[in-house]
Amino acid sequence: QKEQIIQYILVRSDLGWSTGSIIAQACHASSAAIFENLGEDSVKEYLKEINQMRKVVLNCPDEKTLRNVSSDLKARKVIHKLWVELPESIPTCIATIVSEIH
Repeated sequence: QKEQIIQYILVRSDLGWSTGSIIAQACHASSAAIFENLGEDSVKEYLKEINQMRKVVLNCPDEKTLRNVSSDLKARKVIHKLWVELPESIPTCIATIVSEIH
């Protein structure tokens, strides 16, 4: 059985923005995480199955928690993208590079 490759996205739930704006933030983070890590084998494999990509989107209560998760991921050497909306400099979400689930 082939291992499933998943990208995880963590989105702040306290922003009070429209659904479309929140979805756009997740899309930005997802695209940036993949683009910045195109050389990673798991990313290459994920993109081979373009019609079967899987993402898991989770919520995060606030900026402090989002930053803490980003710090924890860095400490564990998990490649990810903390998306900061500009020009406002508002951290909105995190997207990991894809992970293999065993």
